[in-house]
Amino acid sequence: MRICSGAEQNLTDIDLLPEFYKAIANKQVLQFDYQPFGQEPFTLVFHPQFIKEYNGRWFVFGEANREPLHHSQKETLPFGEHEAGNYGEVRLTIEPNRELRGRILLYGENLEVISPMSLREQIKEILRRQMQQYSENK
Repeated sequence: MRICSGAEQNLTDIDLLPEFYKAIANKQVLQFDYQPFGQEPFTLVFHPQFIKEYNGRWFVFGEANREPLHHSQKETLPFGEHEAGNYGEVRLTIEPNRELRGRILLYGENLEVISPMSLREQIKEILRRQMQQYSENK
């Protein structure tokens, strides 16, 4: 992979650019520890969308998730590379409701409900109805 800058200058700290580029190309979600200047580090789940160089600095734009879906969220499988792909698993202790379904749908293809099966079926039905709305037969 080759990364070029529009400015004629020595670029530094670009060692992570290939990782971000690969994640964007493969539509992968990343998880890493991030420490803003003068603050405590925290784990960040990041959906990178594009990379831009401006004034000799590189910027990665995307969506970041810091907050859990629900306060009961517990990690059951750490995010990372597993046999079936790059993912993680969490467990929530919550009664499925409209707000939870909406939060799940915000993640699109980056989140899959495994159980309970009733919630999984509700999400499938919502998506099926959305697909009908956008079908070419209309």
